[in-house]
Amino acid sequence: MIIHDTGERWAFLAEVSRTLASSMDYDVTLRNVAEMAVPEIADWCAVDVLVDGEIRRVAVFHKDPARLQFVQRLEELYPSDPDASTGVPNVLRTGRTESVSNIPDSLLVAAARDDRHLGLIRELGLRSYITAPLTTQAGRVVGAITLVHAESGRAYDDADVRFVEELARRAGTAIENSQLVRALTETRDQLQEQTVELEAQTAEMQEQAAELEEQAAELEMANERLGDVEARLRGVINSALDAIVTTDANSVITGWNARAEAIFGWSEGDAVGKSLTETIVPEPYRERHNRGVKHYLATGEGPILNRRIE
Repeated sequence: MIIHDTGERWAFLAEVSRTLASSMDYDVTLRNVAEMAVPEIADWCAVDVLVDGEIRRVAVFHKDPARLQFVQRLEELYPSDPDASTGVPNVLRTGRTESVSNIPDSLLVAAARDDRHLGLIRELGLRSYITAPLTTQAGRVVGAITLVHAESGRAYDDADVRFVEELARRAGTAIENSQLVRALTETRDQLQEQTVELEAQTAEMQEQAAELEEQAAELEMANERLGDVEARLRGVINSALDAIVTTDANSVITGWNARAEAIFGWSEGDAVGKSLTETIVPEPYRERHNRGVKHYLATGEGPILNRRIE
C-alpha cells in the first residue's frame, strides 16, 4: 500500500465514509470508492453486489483505461463462474475474507479455463489480492470488494486485510442504508398513491351521499305533497253525494266512502278487504261480474268504465 501508517488509514476511511454518505445511489458511491482506492491502496479495485441472489459487478477500476478494456474483454470471453470455490463467489457464500500475499503461478493455472485463458490472466501481472465481504450491521453479506496489486509489485499483509475488512464493513452498511431508504421510499410512494385513490373514493362517496340526501329531501317533500293530495282526495270522496268504491285488480275493496256506507249498509271497516261479490254485487250477477273483471284485466276494456252507475 501507498498508505502506510494508522493515521493515513483512518483518514482514508473517513473520506470513504463521506463518499458513501454522499448519495443513496450505492452504484455511484461504490464506483467512487473504487476510484479512490487506486492507486492509494491497490492497482485494481472491483466491487460486486448481490441483487436477488445474482452477482452484479457495479465497479472495476484501474488507472490505465487500456487495462480496463483488456479486463472487460477478458470477462466477455470467460465470464466469472458464480459457483467457483474461490474468489468473489466463495466470499459471498461464506462471508469470509480471502487474501493471498504473493500469488503463485499455480493459482493462475488452477483458475484458467484453457491455455488461452491462462495466457491472458498472466498478462495482468497479478501479485497480491484481498477479497472482503460487504456486510450489514446484522452480518448479512450484500457484496464483496476486491483489491489487487499487480504492476506496482506491492503485496498485502495482515494489517492490510484488517484495514480492507473495515472498509468493506462501511460499504456494506452504506448499501444496507441505501436499500432501506429505497424500500421506505417505495412504501411511501405506494401509500401516497393509495391515499390519493382513497381521497378520490371518499370524494365520490361524499358526492353520492350529498345526492342521496338531496333525493331523500325530494322524496320527503313528495311524500308530504302526496299526503296532502290524499287528504284532499279523501275529503272529496267522503263528501261526495255518490257512493265511491275502489278495488284492486282482484275486485277486493280498497276504498269505501261515507255515501257507500249509507247506500249499501256496510261500514268502511267491514267492507274494505272484502270482494265486490261478497258485498254489493247481487248473486245473479256475480258470474258476469267475474267474467267482466277477467276481460278488463286482459284487454283494459269494460262496459261500465268511466260511467256513473245508478
